[in-house]
Amino acid sequence: MSQHIVVIGGVALGPKAACRFKRLEPGSTVTMVDQSSLISYGGCGIPYYVSGEVSEARELSTTSFHMVRDQEFFREVKGVDVKTLTRATRIDRENKCVHLQDVPTGEESVVEYDKLVIATGASPRKLGLPGEDLKGVSYVCNPDDATRIREGISKGEVGNAVIIGAGFIGWKWPRPLPTCGVWRPVWWRLPTRSCRAWSVRPLPPWASAIWKRTG
Repeated sequence: MSQHIVVIGGVALGPKAACRFKRLEPGSTVTMVDQSSLISYGGCGIPYYVSGEVSEARELSTTSFHMVRDQEFFREVKGVDVKTLTRATRIDRENKCVHLQDVPTGEESVVEYDKLVIATGASPRKLGLPGEDLKGVSYVCNPDDATRIREGISKGEVGNAVIIGAGFIGWKWPRPLPTCGVWRPVWWRLPTRSCRAWSVRPLPPWASAIWKRTG
């Protein structure tokens, strides 16, 4: 019996869950919603987007075969319906539906589900220290955050940088920042940093190009 699966979140877990379910039940309908325009991107490439080694944010969403994982890709290749720039505002568990809002227009709609996957990811943890909201302090979680930093660097507003946090995004910063003239010590707040995770899958084009240039 076919089902309607709704997935909230379209970066890492969301696309994987959506595509996996579609493979298991080809006759079912899968809808994925995300409040951003960019989906299924490699967050660990964000520092290279800031430095300019990745020229456009959409390159973070390319596959190893140079295909951009956008709405059309998921619809045509994966059979998944994707609604970008769409925010989930409320979940009605009793009636099994999700209330949605179109980000640009504010138009509201409702989508029913048989099963619901919440894959909204995490937010940067604030330190709880005086001055954490001052100008020049940035929290990086997505390409929109990175764009603001990139614009500041291009205007000459950034000379020195301190990176706090060494997860999959944090530990990548020391290599690309010097290429755009930013001095960069790295501070780890936690006692241990993340280890490198190697994959046997082909690297996406942006990562492959950087690897060949820098080793």
